[in-house]
Amino acid sequence: MAAEPQPPAVAPVPGGERPHRARRLTLALPLILLLGIVGAAGYLSPGSPGAVLHGELERAARSAQINTFGGGVNEIQREILAMAGLGMKRGAR
Repeated sequence: MAAEPQPPAVAPVPGGERPHRARRLTLALPLILLLGIVGAAGYLSPGSPGAVLHGELERAARSAQINTFGGGVNEIQREILAMAGLGMKRGAR
């Protein structure tokens, strides 16, 4: 069974999120797992006595954090598609 054709406006939404997901999987997730293995010593900053890998693990985990927020282009596009394409009501703000 072939996939149902999508309007052109639907395609950019998942495509715009793919880089964030890829970065989260390749950088943040392994660091989170490693921090879980080494425990509290992995959260010690560089120069602290007992810091794992001289604090580089803590520094890497902090820099791999990915912050996203609502109200961006993808969220607005989803809302427009839900209202126009699916006949759904506008969400409360």
